[in-house]
Order: sequence, then C-alpha cells, then structure tokens
Amino acid sequence: MKNDLLMWKLFLEQFNGISYINDIGWISNFDLELYTDSAGGLGKGCAAYLNGKWTFLEWPNEWNSSEIFKDLTYLEIIPIALAIFLWFDQFYKKNILFHIDNLAVVNILNKKSSKSERVMSILRLIVYCSLIGNFQFKAVHILSKDNAIADALSHANFQKFRRLAPLANDHPHPIPVEFWNLLKTK
Repeated sequence: MKNDLLMWKLFLEQFNGISYINDIGWISNFDLELYTDSAGGLGKGCAAYLNGKWTFLEWPNEWNSSEIFKDLTYLEIIPIALAIFLWFDQFYKKNILFHIDNLAVVNILNKKSSKSERVMSILRLIVYCSLIGNFQFKAVHILSKDNAIADALSHANFQKFRRLAPLANDHPHPIPVEFWNLLKTK
C-alpha cells in the first residue's frame, strides 16, 4: 500500500493535467517488432528487441545465491519493464498488446496486480510509465517458439540471434544505471 501511494505521488507531481486520446486499435508486438524474454541461471539474463534495437541484461552474480532464479514471474516481467524504460518514446499515446510466453505474466499485466511484492515493484514501474506516457497495455499468451529472437538473446545465444535478426543493430542498447538500481533494491 505504501509503495502504491508513492507511485501515485510521483505521478501527480509530474502530470501536467493534459490527456490525449490514444491511437485507435491495439498495436501488437508483431507490428512494433517488440519481443521480450528471460532465461534463468548464471550467464543468462533477459532481453528486449524493438525493430532492430536490442538489449541484453545479464543477471547479477549475487542473484545466484538468492531465491530470485526460482521466481520465474519476476524474471519474465523484468524485460517488459526494461523495454518500456529504454524505448519509452515508442509507446507514447499507443495501445500496446504484449505477446508474452509466460501465462502468469500475461495474467498479472492484464490484472495489473500480483500477490508478490517483488513482481509488484516492477509492475508499478510499468504502470507508472504507462501513466506518464499516456499508453495502455494488455497482454496475450504466445508459445515460446513464437518468441525466438528474444529467446536467443536471453540465453546469450548471439549467433542464433544474428541468424534470426540479421538487420538488428550491431551493438546492444546500453542499460542505464537507474534501471540496474531498481533491480538491486529487490
């Protein structure tokens, strides 16, 4: 409850009182070429891909001795927040339909709620960004085989990624320190 109030306080401090009508219709991952995925374990991480831009976040070494790798829902929601955090301007005033290969995350995004405080910490960031960027989102489930680009990236299989996305940028989009700090507090 305290964290929810903090999110609303931050939003109200930044909200300028202007609200725009969003684009008509829902834009899917396929239209945006937006793919996200996570893989648990050391040397792996999460990835996001958006129309040729991509990033890979390797899981911190200190997570190896924690319970975090057992929390697949948390691991799977991180790259969605990362994509929004990095490419916020691409979501502005849109209705985004996320295609996700984890059914629990689909349900959490659609309900905008979770019993897990760890998951809620990331979900609050997503909701906050959607309020500031005036975009709506919902999610549908897809099979993992339909998420091959992000799956290759999250498993640090860069050769396969290059085969699947030969026109992708040569280098990953850097991950800002602010995003790392959000994860380290969990």
